Amino acid sequence: MAEIFKFPNGYNVPVYRKKDILDCIDKNIIDKDVALLLVEYCEKQANEIIKNGGWASIPFMGNIRIPPHIKKNNSEETQHLLADAKDVMSEESYVIFRKQVFNANAAKVKFEKIYRYILYLAVAHNKKLYKKLIEEKGELYANILLYTCKNITQSNQYYDENGFPIDRLDLNEKQT
Repeated sequence: MAEIFKFPNGYNVPVYRKKDILDCIDKNIIDKDVALLLVEYCEKQANEIIKNGGWASIPFMGNIRIPPHIKKNNSEETQHLLADAKDVMSEESYVIFRKQVFNANAAKVKFEKIYRYILYLAVAHNKKLYKKLIEEKGELYANILLYTCKNITQSNQYYDENGFPIDRLDLNEKQT
């Protein structure tokens, strides 16, 4: 029924195939209604998990989840905004507005993902400082400070007292 693979560390792992699982159901579950109820129950559980924003694993299909930008588009805030806009705008301008809102939501989700990644890198590099900042100033302050420090870039540009850029050659001529 199942192939057993032996690994060098002493583990024997049985591997079941789709045909083996279906044969097992045929042999062990006499009543087909029970099998259908099991499948229906699994589908309902997967539906609940997906509705709550989680990942559901469906056998022989893979993992299913709702993408974050679609969740943001289906949020109450976005739906109220679109409903108000539909009342006020013409149909053509509403379609353009809706597209812009969806694109803005996708951009926000992308930025949040990048923000979390950069913050993760900064926190991993400065754990002690992060913990100290959380204790003294709070988590939001610590997040902003570490994110900013990770993104800071050096500028080789010089500025005069009015805030205009100065060419470096001009600066050297004034010193001599």
